[in-house]
Amino acid sequence: MAKSTRPATGTTTPSAAAAPAPAAMTPEPVPAPIHAGPMSTVPVDAIVTGLPPRGLGRIPITKVSPVVEGGAYPAKAVAGELFPVTARVFREGHDAVNANVVLTSPDGTETSTPMVQIEPWGLDIWQAWVRADAEGDWTFRVEAW
Repeated sequence: MAKSTRPATGTTTPSAAAAPAPAAMTPEPVPAPIHAGPMSTVPVDAIVTGLPPRGLGRIPITKVSPVVEGGAYPAKAVAGELFPVTARVFREGHDAVNANVVLTSPDGTETSTPMVQIEPWGLDIWQAWVRADAEGDWTFRVEAW
């Protein structure tokens, strides 16, 4: 009988040496980002200068308003309109606390307005009404002592 010179057809099973190892099929773990961990909440300037983070000193200032989407967008007002600035200002112990709003105009002029404690029953909410008297990018900050 003569041998055929045609190659054999059909399916073949790969040898065990050619099969990938099960460990090679699982993805490798992705390393955590460098900024992950407890230091991710500390401002960069506090890390560089060694100063404590803002707002975490002896007189914390929290829940400052007006703010839109956590500060992602600027709060807006009409030129000449009065608008309230509120903040929670408190201190450890029974010492007196006071606060001001410093409004900065587009040309850099600063105006300080004293704040009044509007909820003295343990909520420590302070408020001042301020007016931006011209169009432009105004900023404000709350100072406490």
